[in-house]
Order: sequence, then structure tokens, then C-alpha cells
Amino acid sequence: FVTERAVQCHGAIGLTRDHDIGLYYRRAKAGELAFGDTDFQKEIVAQQMGL
Repeated sequence: FVTERAVQCHGAIGLTRDHDIGLYYRRAKAGELAFGDTDFQKEIVAQQMGL
């Protein structure tokens, strides 16, 4: 969510390799693909806590 907002604020420059925002956005998307989205992570934590 935060990285998507940052890209929107910076416009097209935010998606280029010349700007750090693009790097953070790609890392966030890769992490989401590898480990699941926020809702999935919340479910895992709730299960571990026995909720």
C-alpha cells in the first residue's frame, strides 16, 4: 500500500530504475508474491496465536 502510494505521488519516474521508489515497489511486490499479501499474513499470525 505504501509503495503503491509513493509511486503514484512520484508518477512515472517512480517506476524507473533511476529512482529508489521503483526499487522499493519491485521488492514489495516480490515479497507479496513470495510470502502472501497482508491479509494472508494476518491469517497466519492469528492461527499462530490461536485466534
